[in-house]
Amino acid sequence: MAGFGRSNSLSINTGGGLFGNNASATATSQPQSSGGLFGSIAAQPAQSGALFGGSTQPATSQPASGGLFGNMNKPATTAPASGGLFGSSTAQSSAPASGGLFGGPLGASTQTQSQAGAAPSGGLFGGGQQAKPSLFGASTQQTSTTPSLFGNTNTQQNQTTATPSLFGSTQQAQPQQNNSLFGGGMNPPQRTGTLGGSTLGGGQMGSSTQAVNIGLESIRGTTRFNDLASELQQQIQAFDEGIQRKIGYCNQIRETLPNSEAEIATIAPDVAYIETFLSTVELGLDNDSANIAYLRDLVKKDAADATLSFRAIENQRLPAQFHYRNGTNLTASSAKPPATAALDEDDPTKPVDLMGYFNRRTGELGRTLDMYQRQIREIEGHLRTMEAGTLEKAQQLTGSRSAPRDQRRELVEALKAIEGAILDSAKKVGQVRDEDKSGEFKRQQSVFRSFIENKPGAEFPAEKDRYHLYVSYACPWAHRTLIVRNLKGLQDIIGFTSVHWHMAEKGWRFATPDEKLPGENALPDPLHKEYTHLRDIYFEQNPEYEGRFTVPTLYDKKQKRIVSNESSEIIRMLYTEFDDLIADEYKKVDLFPTNLQKEIEEMNDWVYNDINNGVYKSGFATTEEAYKKNVTTLFKSLDRVEKILAESSTPYVLSSPHVTEADVRLFTTIVRFDPVYVQHFKCNIRDIRSGYPHLHRWVRHLYWDYPKSFGETTEFEHIKNHYTKSHGQINPFAITPIGPLPNILEKDDEVPSVKAALEK
Repeated sequence: MAGFGRSNSLSINTGGGLFGNNASATATSQPQSSGGLFGSIAAQPAQSGALFGGSTQPATSQPASGGLFGNMNKPATTAPASGGLFGSSTAQSSAPASGGLFGGPLGASTQTQSQAGAAPSGGLFGGGQQAKPSLFGASTQQTSTTPSLFGNTNTQQNQTTATPSLFGSTQQAQPQQNNSLFGGGMNPPQRTGTLGGSTLGGGQMGSSTQAVNIGLESIRGTTRFNDLASELQQQIQAFDEGIQRKIGYCNQIRETLPNSEAEIATIAPDVAYIETFLSTVELGLDNDSANIAYLRDLVKKDAADATLSFRAIENQRLPAQFHYRNGTNLTASSAKPPATAALDEDDPTKPVDLMGYFNRRTGELGRTLDMYQRQIREIEGHLRTMEAGTLEKAQQLTGSRSAPRDQRRELVEALKAIEGAILDSAKKVGQVRDEDKSGEFKRQQSVFRSFIENKPGAEFPAEKDRYHLYVSYACPWAHRTLIVRNLKGLQDIIGFTSVHWHMAEKGWRFATPDEKLPGENALPDPLHKEYTHLRDIYFEQNPEYEGRFTVPTLYDKKQKRIVSNESSEIIRMLYTEFDDLIADEYKKVDLFPTNLQKEIEEMNDWVYNDINNGVYKSGFATTEEAYKKNVTTLFKSLDRVEKILAESSTPYVLSSPHVTEADVRLFTTIVRFDPVYVQHFKCNIRDIRSGYPHLHRWVRHLYWDYPKSFGETTEFEHIKNHYTKSHGQINPFAITPIGPLPNILEKDDEVPSVKAALEK
C-alpha cells in the first residue's frame, strides 16, 4: 500500500507481500527483500520489515526491515533489522535495528536490547532504549542527540549521533537501511529498478549482470526479475501498479462507507413518512373524486333545470296562441332522428328553440312577402293597362250608343287586350317560362349594358381615374378585361380590385384586411369600406335588384353607377375609347383589326358557345344526355382550333401578325383547361398538354412571351381553389387536386409522352 511503502508488490522471488513473504527462500545470494504488512512469514535473505515485523528467522546476514510490530521471531543473523510499528519483537543480532512506532519492540526489555549490541532507531514516541530521536523525543538517555519535536524525555547511553525527523530518524547510520513510519524497507539507497519498493530478482546483481531476457515459455520458479524479458517486466509492473490502484480504491471506499451508512440509516424514516403522506394523499383524492362526481351530477341537474326554465321563459314571451298547452312538452324527448333544416319537417312534439323556429319562419315569410309585393306591382301595372283599355272601350261605347251593341264581341276584345298586356309584361320581367327539365346549363344575360364613349355629351365619357373594375382572378370572363387593360396600357387610367376566390351563398365577397391572397389588388373594396360583398354594389344601384352579381363589373366612381357587367362589351370599350389618354405605343395595339373583324366575329360565336361556355355546360349538366352532348361538342371544337393553329402562318389565331380579340377570348379557357376543367368539369377526353400540340404551343407562347398581360394576370391558386371549393354540388368535400404539375409547362418543355413521340 502507498501508506506502507512500495514493499508489497507482486513478483517472483521478490520483496514481501501484504503480510510479508509467505514462502521460504534458501539461496543466500538473494538480494534484500522488503517486508510485507506483518513482515516476512518465511526465512528470507535481507528482508524489509512487514507491518508487524518479520515473522520468521532470516538465514543471512542481510539486514531486514521491521514490520509494524517489529520482527516476531528471533533472527540468527547479524544484519541490522528495521523496526516494526512497535519495534522489534524479539532479540536481534548485533546489527542495529530501527525502532518501531513506540521505539523498540513491543514489550521488549532493556536486556534484550543490550544483548543485541546495537542501538535501535527511535520510534514515533521515542525508542525503548538507546535510539535515535523520534517525533516525541527519545524515551531513554542518549548522548549527542538533536532535540525532537517535543524535546528529549530520557537520556540514553553513548550512541551515534542521530538526525531528528518528524517520526524519528529517516536515515540510519547502518548501511543499506532506511527507516520509515512503519519501519525500514522503503527504497534502500543502493537498490535500483525496484517494484513496489523492493528489488525484483536480486539486489545489486542487476547492475553487474547482463539481463538474460527469459521469455514466458522459459520462466521458472527461481527466475530472477531482472532476467525476464522487458515485456514481461513491464507486464508485471503493470500488474503491480493495478493492484496498488485497487488497494487505493479499497481505502477510499473504506473511508466513504461510514458516511454512506449514516445516510442509508435515514432512508427508513423517510420511507415511512412518505408512505404515511401517500396514504393521506390517496384518501384526499378519493374524497375529491367523490365530491367532483357529486358536483358533476349537481351541475347536470342544474343545467336541465335551467334549460326547462329558459324554455318556460321563451314560452311565456310568445303570444298566447303559440304557448305550449301541455307543460310536459317543455321536457319531452323523442327517439325520432333530428329534424332537418326544412321547415315542414319540424317535430311538433319535440321541444325546440322557438325563437330560432320563428326566425326561420320570419325569413321565409319575408321572401314570400317580397314575391307578393312584386306580383302586386305587376298586377298594378296590368290594372293600369286594363284601366286604359276600359276607358278606351268606354269612349267607344259612348260614341256608338246609337249603334247596335255586340256584347260578346266587346268582351272578347277586352280579354284579348288584357292577355296582350299580361304577355308584354311577362316578356319584360322574364318570369313567365316553363320549367327546364333538359338538364342543360343556361347562362343568364347581363343586365347592365351601358357603354363608355369618347365623345362630347356621352353618358359615360372616357376619363382618367373615373372608372374602376371589379374582377376575379378565377373567372375567365373577368380575366379577359385584365388582359386587355394591360395590353392597352390602361393601368394608370382604370384601377381594379379582385374579389376573394371563394363564392358562397351571397356571391363574390371581398378579402378581409387580415387575409393575404396572391395576386395584385386582392384586397377589401377600396371605394366602399363598409361593403363586404360585390352584391352590395348592385344593391346600391337598385335595392330590389334580382339578377346575378357577376364579374367583371365596370363601375363609374363619379356617378356611383355600374356601367356594364358584360365582359365582351367592356373589352371593346378599352380597345379605342381611351386612346387619347395613353402612350403612342399602346395606341398602335389593335385587337380588333378591320381586315379580321368578320373572321373574329364568326370564330367568337362558336368558340363562346362550344368552348368558353362549353366547359360549363359539360360540368354543370344534370343529366347524362346533356353532359355527353356538350362534352362531345367541346372536343370537336378544340379539334377545330387545333387545325386552325396548325394551318396558321403566325403564332396567333387566324394567321394574325399580332394578338387579337380571338386570342384573348380563347386563352382564358385554354389556360384553365388542364388545371381545372379536365377533372372538375369532367372534360377528360384529352388534355391540352398531351393531346393538342399546336394549341399547347400557342397558349405557352402567350403566357411566357406576354408576361405582363397574360402571365401575371393568371393566378392558378385563385383558379383552382375557386372551382373546387365553391361548387359544392360538384365537389362536396371541397378537395383541391394537386396536379397537374406544373400548372403550365415551360415554353420549350413537353410532357414525357410528347417527348417520346417527337423523338420518333
